[in-house]
Order: sequence, then C-alpha cells, then structure tokens
Amino acid sequence: MRKEPIDPAGLEWTRVSPKYLRVRLLGWVIGTIINVAIFSIPLILRLTDIWWGFPPMWVAWALPIGALVLSVWRGILLHGRSGLSATRSGTKTC
Repeated sequence: MRKEPIDPAGLEWTRVSPKYLRVRLLGWVIGTIINVAIFSIPLILRLTDIWWGFPPMWVAWALPIGALVLSVWRGILLHGRSGLSATRSGTKTC
C-alpha cells in the first residue's frame, strides 16, 4: 500500500493503540516538569539572593522559558507522529 513515491517498498503503516499515545504524553508531561524544574534552579537561587550576581537575570529567566518552549515543541511533534507505526510486510506484529 504505497502512497508516496518515496515510501520504501514493503512498508505498511498501521494504527497503534490509543493507550500508547496516553503513555507517551504522560512521559512527556513528567519530563517537561522535571526539565523546567531543573532549569529553574538558577532563577530560584537568583530571586532568593543566594546567587546575587550570577547568572544575569535575563539568563536566569531564559533557561526555564527556553526549556518550556522546547518541551512544547517536542510535545507537538510527539502528538503528530504517535498515531502510526511502520512494519515490514511479512513480519508479525503483536
């Protein structure tokens, strides 16, 4: 079932279980929370005056914002590609 001229011969796309998408999205949410928390440490230390001069305030704010933006972008890409799975014809799938 080739749809595009660039599709490899013998490759068939099948839908995966909706549970798979839920697990992937849950992992993405947990990973996003952890990443933003880690990248927020310099901001927290700067706002509590533990690090009073380093890093600059814009860097302290840019780290968690950048981590959040990249995680949202990853989540959008994750949602778009999680619905299909490629299998070679002639192979058994579970």
